[in-house]
Amino acid sequence: MSRIATLFLFVLILTTTAAFRANATAPEKIHTWEDLNNIRNDLAGNYVLMNDLGPEDEGYNDYASKEANNHNGWTPIGTTINHFTGSLDGNGYSINGLNVNQTVNSSGSVGLFGYIKNGAISDLGVTGEVFADIHEGLVFVGLLAGTAENSTIKNTFARGSVDLNSHPRRKAADKGQESDEIVFWTGGLVGHNLSGNIESSFADVEVSGNGIGHLGGLTGMNSGRVTNSYATGRISGNTKGASTAGGLSAVNLDGGTVKESYSVTMLDLEGNGVFGGLIGYNVNNEESVSNSFWNVETSGLGEDGQTSGSMGGLGLSTTRMKNKITYTEQTDPGWNFTSTWAIYEEDSGYKSYPFLQAITYDDPQADDPGNPIPGLDPSGHEPTPVPVANISLYVSFLLMMVLLLIKGLAVMPKVR
Repeated sequence: MSRIATLFLFVLILTTTAAFRANATAPEKIHTWEDLNNIRNDLAGNYVLMNDLGPEDEGYNDYASKEANNHNGWTPIGTTINHFTGSLDGNGYSINGLNVNQTVNSSGSVGLFGYIKNGAISDLGVTGEVFADIHEGLVFVGLLAGTAENSTIKNTFARGSVDLNSHPRRKAADKGQESDEIVFWTGGLVGHNLSGNIESSFADVEVSGNGIGHLGGLTGMNSGRVTNSYATGRISGNTKGASTAGGLSAVNLDGGTVKESYSVTMLDLEGNGVFGGLIGYNVNNEESVSNSFWNVETSGLGEDGQTSGSMGGLGLSTTRMKNKITYTEQTDPGWNFTSTWAIYEEDSGYKSYPFLQAITYDDPQADDPGNPIPGLDPSGHEPTPVPVANISLYVSFLLMMVLLLIKGLAVMPKVR
């Protein structure tokens, strides 16, 4: 074989191998509800969302409506036995109008995803409703995922509601007393962040539950890392026994950390339990929560500038939480407002809580925003105008330059 033929064959093998590898690793594209549903057929696959999905799209009634699957709604992807171990890149799009209505007769995890292990979710929005009717066991519920173990969730948000209703079995031997066998952990985004990473994400979710449970605005239980994230929803219910509730996380377990995060979640709870503006119950020392805050006005817990009212973080007033200085000059290190966070200040004509640059929000002037900037309201100040004196000087300068130009043209020698 000639040298040219050998070289040609070598190049052909290299290009074919590269093309094969590219095809083998390229994520599968999700265009429809049916495509999304089919993820459960390959739980280790890599996927990318190519467009928003909502109630108006084909397949919604079959897979994600309240009537789907015999009125059980969406069937969560991944279980406590068969985990989702792949990845889903939301590509900046959202899954909207999701309905999950699950009856749980034994331990389990409920959400868009049931159980994620060693997986990754990024750049995704999820809106909808999750309802779990629990009859027995330990149950984890979140709008995005019930459990995310050793997984990464980044640039992702959830909006909607998560509602749990528990039905303890009655023990005849105890003369009708309720059993304490049912315990639930629910979060607006994830029920249990198990040794995983939640980064640059948020939840604006109505979280409610009755019975013995743990309710968090973002996570029900955190034994992983939560960074640059926030919660703005509402937590309500009638809790019993050793229940907990936290604006960001109900329970922060061993190894759990919270950094550069905040909560303005409303707490509207009755019954027994340990409640916190940011963290309900912290197994670690409070140093595991750093540079993080909760709103003492929306939570009704603590006083401005005090740490009481949460097992971690600092309680602040609404005014201080809408002030950039709070995050840049009163924390060490300061929050990153260059590439991670943004905030509307008074000179812009609006005020807001910090929001994430990696996530697309609706325009401040939108009539009916679906993804509004947190806490946005008119500041009472018009955008800073150019001072009239400066405008006058600028106009005078332009006139002077025009006159000089005319004069210069007048004295220029003519070309013959």
